[in-house]
Amino acid sequence: MTQVAEAVEGRWRSLRAGDARRRGRHHPLGARRTLRGATRGHEPGAAREQLARVAKRTIARASRTFSLGARLLPQPERDLVRLLYFALRTLDDIVDERDPAASVRLARARAWLAGSPPTTPETHALEAVAAERPLPVAALALFLDGMECDLRREFPQDESQLDRYCVRVAGSVGILVAHILGAPPYALARAAALGSALQLVNIVRDLDEDLARGRDYLGAARLTPQARHDPAARRALLAPRLARARALFAIGYAGIPQLRRGRLAVASAARAYLAIADEIERGGFAHGRARTSRLTKATCTVRAALDLARLALVNARRRAPRSAPSGRAANSGRMPR
Repeated sequence: MTQVAEAVEGRWRSLRAGDARRRGRHHPLGARRTLRGATRGHEPGAAREQLARVAKRTIARASRTFSLGARLLPQPERDLVRLLYFALRTLDDIVDERDPAASVRLARARAWLAGSPPTTPETHALEAVAAERPLPVAALALFLDGMECDLRREFPQDESQLDRYCVRVAGSVGILVAHILGAPPYALARAAALGSALQLVNIVRDLDEDLARGRDYLGAARLTPQARHDPAARRALLAPRLARARALFAIGYAGIPQLRRGRLAVASAARAYLAIADEIERGGFAHGRARTSRLTKATCTVRAALDLARLALVNARRRAPRSAPSGRAANSGRMPR
């Protein structure tokens, strides 16, 4: 698994660097250029509180996994992550639902990114986040790139394009969350890898739902309707993508201890997505959407806490001066079991 993870990380980094070069940016993860709402004006207290309430309801309704993770965050990070989720989820839903105003809303988000005042609920939410944490321009722009691809129905045609799509719509989100939680610049690649892993699991889980709505991220449209229900055909299509997701999980999960805040929240959400991948595989990649129970999610939180304790111990041992060989060191980049 370590060799697979290293191979995926190398390819992922090259794709991200390519995106950055095409956009003329020097730093591939956007850490050098950030938005800070304090220099642009910020949301008044009452408006921010109203936005926070709407964001809380949105994340609770749309994603139990992320809602659980957010509840584990300290304040003010809890509200900031919920506001970020609300902003990005709103844009994603508008695009997915083929809203006639989708292109206008994306253009307004671009305008806000360029320095215009916020004019939509999602840009007001982003303004509120930027008032308290610097948000990397490159990551936000990448997310909008991904939304525009979805709006144009430009779906991935090969593995390289699938990688790039996941980086745009979810790796970018990993970077944004990492900024809110205080990640050092060298940890951003792992944050983006974790976001991309979650997106791959989403794509595999939602295959049938997406196809019914005309979205095909895995080339499944080339399968006959009968083959889409055939266990062997589904396994051949989906198993390699879950293996790739697990490799990206290994890269991203090992970076969670580098966060200054919210480590348990992120590890719990990651563990919950890993449980979804496990459920898909246990079900034989069957037609339909895999789900996990509340008990499973609670178990994921416990396992995440144990993972973090183990990784902290490993890192402490690595920092300690060595007087003699102490046996084989644990591999903190290995996928948690």
